Amino acid sequence: SDDSTSEHEPQLIVGADGRIVATWNAFNADPTNFYHVEYRVSDDLGASWGPVISIPLADDNNIGSNTTLAAAADGTIYFAFATEYVNQQGVRSAQRVWLASLPPSEAEFGTPLEVTDPAEAVGVYDQPAITVTPAGDLLITYGQAPPDLQSSTLVTQRSEDGGLTWTKDIPMPKGGPQYMNLFHPCVSAERVFLLYADDDLGVAL
Repeated sequence: SDDSTSEHEPQLIVGADGRIVATWNAFNADPTNFYHVEYRVSDDLGASWGPVISIPLADDNNIGSNTTLAAAADGTIYFAFATEYVNQQGVRSAQRVWLASLPPSEAEFGTPLEVTDPAEAVGVYDQPAITVTPAGDLLITYGQAPPDLQSSTLVTQRSEDGGLTWTKDIPMPKGGPQYMNLFHPCVSAERVFLLYADDDLGVAL
């Protein structure tokens, strides 16, 4: 990419119609734009690729990262990622998770929609992951830490309307593990599985 000095943590998805999307974190040594997210699209199974496209960050963010992809049965590809602002002292603010959609008829992702609540006080939204459930709903999982960063809780966000509205849930009971993260949802024809790590069980399913 001409708009970054290095790229990290690539993700890849193949849609129902054979379209391929690759995403990654792009780094710049610029305090106003440390990390942002970029992608490329191939419509011929990777034989050729369209241009590198950067998704602009919100004006009050300077980091975008943790890209994740999912493909729906109708050929739509969904792209979720996290953003925040980190100042020179390492203090975080304006944390968000976003979702952008790429219908099969379009060449570029549309304007991202915010998944999280901007009024909620958080330390970080970490490692979002997205999948499409057997019922066709969108499911995003991520770790949510409070402002003191002393714990991390599993959060799920489910959308039945393609990402226009979301229902948030914290599925673990009170008194559960203090630290949960690295959630990886995957689906079968009947159910959703979730692989994760926590400070009680280690790696669990």
